[in-house]
Amino acid sequence: MIEEIYFSIKNIKETKTRSFLTVMGIVIGVAIVVSMVSIGEGMRASVSEQLNAIGSDKIMVVPSGMMSLQGPPSESLPFTDSQIRAVKAIPQVKDIVQIFYRPTTAKFRNEVESMWVSGIKRGGMNQFRKYYNIKEGRFFSENSFDEIDIGYRVADKIFDNKVHVGDTLKIKGKNFRVVGIFGEIGNTEDDSSVYMSLNSVRDLFNA
Repeated sequence: MIEEIYFSIKNIKETKTRSFLTVMGIVIGVAIVVSMVSIGEGMRASVSEQLNAIGSDKIMVVPSGMMSLQGPPSESLPFTDSQIRAVKAIPQVKDIVQIFYRPTTAKFRNEVESMWVSGIKRGGMNQFRKYYNIKEGRFFSENSFDEIDIGYRVADKIFDNKVHVGDTLKIKGKNFRVVGIFGEIGNTEDDSSVYMSLNSVRDLFNA
């Protein structure tokens, strides 16, 4: 038994390099596994945080081809009134918030930039109040056709000059007064959008 231990130790000493590389391989392998687990946990935490922000009891339904996970929603035909009524008729559906997206350009002073316009009912903002947090000013009035709220990137990043509450943006030839600025949402498309009442955006795009 003693001789076997002796020869084992002697063999390890004679193969130091091989033993070192073996140990390093094990260490690196364990480190990679730990890193992958950490990344997975981080992604799960991020998704959970976003779901909790809008409420885990809410789902978003969009027309086919309108939205992808890799970018902003693309232009598509909106739901018809009959389709909306059909969804409302489902017993498990408590409420419906209609959101209308359109790509457009906005002019501030002498600068024109591309962005998204989102039309949403004022009550719809209340449904996502944790997601849409007013940092400055107030929510637009649902009965007004010239009031808008803007994402923080529209206010601070997109134009050369910062956009403040009370400033005017021109969209499709019509002037809109900024009444509110959202805090950072964390999604580039949402942070780079202009928000107005559903009736306003439908009137603006004849939809």
